[in-house]
Amino acid sequence: MGQGEEDLFEKKMTKEERKAAKAAVKAAKSKEKKVKKEKAEPVKELTEEERAMASLKLADQRANANSEESKRAAALDKLSEDNIICTYAQEKKAPAATDKDINVSEVTVTFHGKPLIEDSDITINYGNR
Repeated sequence: MGQGEEDLFEKKMTKEERKAAKAAVKAAKSKEKKVKKEKAEPVKELTEEERAMASLKLADQRANANSEESKRAAALDKLSEDNIICTYAQEKKAPAATDKDINVSEVTVTFHGKPLIEDSDITINYGNR
């Protein structure tokens, strides 16, 4: 190999070197966690004023959530007025955190009173558009 090719190709690590690299990364992460714990501020009691401010913030967040729900309801009403209806079944169990696929079951879409799709299952695999 020429001099430039050595820079382009990485040397393959041996099993021992990989183990040592993983151990070093793990040690660095645990050290970082220790430092974060040491730097953490102690929990303090809130004053009445701070509690009032926190409750106002929470009320604002709830109001924003309600406005989002009202926007969604208005959009659904608009679709309903145009005779465009889409229904689906919702599962009781939550998907696993590692699931990347989109699964929708019992989908029904009607357009101006005519069904386009009835009780179909749709799966969109991760990476597909």
